[in-house]
Amino acid sequence: LLSSMLAQSHAPPHAAAPLHNKQATWSPTMGSHSRDGDAIFSMAAAMREANFHIFLSSLRKTGCAADLVLVTDAQLSASVERLLRADGRVVTYGTGWVCPKKRARSTQAELCTSTALYAGKADPRPPRQRAMIRFEMYWSWVQHYSPSSRIFMLDFRDVFFQSDPFASLPPVSTSSWLRLYAEHISIVDSSYNTRWLKQCYGARMRRLWPLLSKLPVICSGTTVGSAMAVGAYLEVMVQQFDATGCTLHGSDQGFHEFAHYSGVLLRRNISA
Repeated sequence: LLSSMLAQSHAPPHAAAPLHNKQATWSPTMGSHSRDGDAIFSMAAAMREANFHIFLSSLRKTGCAADLVLVTDAQLSASVERLLRADGRVVTYGTGWVCPKKRARSTQAELCTSTALYAGKADPRPPRQRAMIRFEMYWSWVQHYSPSSRIFMLDFRDVFFQSDPFASLPPVSTSSWLRLYAEHISIVDSSYNTRWLKQCYGARMRRLWPLLSKLPVICSGTTVGSAMAVGAYLEVMVQQFDATGCTLHGSDQGFHEFAHYSGVLLRRNISA
């Protein structure tokens, strides 16, 4: 019922800008992708050295041999660079964004444009939060993997591993599957999630709210699936920004929840 109501209320997004300039060459600053392997994507810009040690060391202690693909600061400390290079399976890219203005309020995101994804051309999108640019970056990375690869997108600062993150997942295949992770709280009980959905989707949310508000929060910081599904998911996430123009700080989680609960992902033949 909810998916049906949302589908009726949510007009298709306007013609979206491309996800990146396919003629541009955006090369890694370190490492190379393993096309037929699994990969973990994360944004590790402006992180302390301890975060790199915790994330990478705990990952490899589980026996996981997946690529670790990171957005990092252009200049890494010598010790962090040694750590990443010694691993041999880390791929890094510079941030490739410009953020001219600091946010005025805590609810506003610092808005940025990409200087890497659209090399040689102006960024076709208006300034947006870095969390949204990361989805465009991740989409370009997915193109380096085979349809049968499994891709895990994770936050970086607050993550460590106790077991191989791919061990409990479906085996490598070309099927289009995605796993999302719910939290033990309803959307209505989170002021943040309530604000993202109501303010980003406006009038479309009014009659849907009694149903949507009772559903669990879904974290946009943890998503995994087949490369085929992840690529489609990333397109959907960028389309949510294109459709709403919403730049609230953290609004990517509202987009994430709407994309799932509205049935947009299902209409892309993604089983989530």
